[in-house]
Amino acid sequence: MDKAVNTLTPPTFLFHTYEDQLVPVHNALTFAEALNHAKVPFEMHIFTKGVHGLSLARPHTSSGLRSMVEPAVAQWFHLCVTWLSSIFGEFASDRESVLDDSIDEYSLEVQLGVLWQNETCKKLILAAIPILGDSPQQDAMGVPLSIILEFGNELLSEEETIQLDHDLRLIPVSHTINRTSSHIRVCMF
Repeated sequence: MDKAVNTLTPPTFLFHTYEDQLVPVHNALTFAEALNHAKVPFEMHIFTKGVHGLSLARPHTSSGLRSMVEPAVAQWFHLCVTWLSSIFGEFASDRESVLDDSIDEYSLEVQLGVLWQNETCKKLILAAIPILGDSPQQDAMGVPLSIILEFGNELLSEEETIQLDHDLRLIPVSHTINRTSSHIRVCMF
């Protein structure tokens, strides 16, 4: 990765463990040096203990493996959030859900809340899945309709699901919102 670093590389948060036997700590150090050379802002933490692939290093992400739990390494997430705040400022948390309405077409892969904003989509979905009612739970609005159907205890048959997806794709998208996004990189070596 260090060979790909240039001035367009986004700010980067790195953490690694000295004990990682799969990826040598040298790789993280080399990457950090490349970031430094390109004047890309970064923060780096090297923890002494911990195997490769710790994720959050907590029991709920360990798949029950004791080797995947390391309390000292678990600090990385809080450290990363603090770093992100220092780079981008505090993050607003005043919205009920985050809808990605920059879509090219309607389908089952679109969040329910986005589909719900289009009256034609809403009517089509309610005709196929009347149990949703006129106002589904707010938590469901940020979830793609395909996931709701997958975990919805056979709300639709396979044929009905295919038909609904087909019918949604026929509805024209009236607009696409272009967003400017900030890029960031979090690396777990």
